[in-house]
Amino acid sequence: MVKASYPFLRKLDAKIHLFGAVMEGYAKMAFLMGEYPEVAVFRRFGALNAQNLLYLQAELKDLETSLRNYALEDQNSGHPERIFYSKDWFTLKNSCDATYEGADGNQWSTILSIRAKLKEYSIYTTGVYRIRLISR
Repeated sequence: MVKASYPFLRKLDAKIHLFGAVMEGYAKMAFLMGEYPEVAVFRRFGALNAQNLLYLQAELKDLETSLRNYALEDQNSGHPERIFYSKDWFTLKNSCDATYEGADGNQWSTILSIRAKLKEYSIYTTGVYRIRLISR
């Protein structure tokens, strides 16, 4: 009775052939979920996602602290180039490649690390937000 109402359940017992092979296990389940997306159910791993976001936040906070410290060091260095890092993006950007004495690319390399981490964080927070909206 139940199987008659849900073609998905009938196909669950049936042999499914793809490229000449019988599909079994995860491949069969994935195929059926693709055919009947309304029955696809996935675990959110809410606690693990939250823990991962907390770690990402801690990493970002640490990077932010490093960036502020490097900016202060550069500003107070008295160095003719480094004192402009906070005001001149081009000089800051080229600080990692600079060959002049006293060049310090710590601030720029930290900014690049922050960008990568923020990208990762934004992807996770957007995904978690969408999951929360869907589950309501």
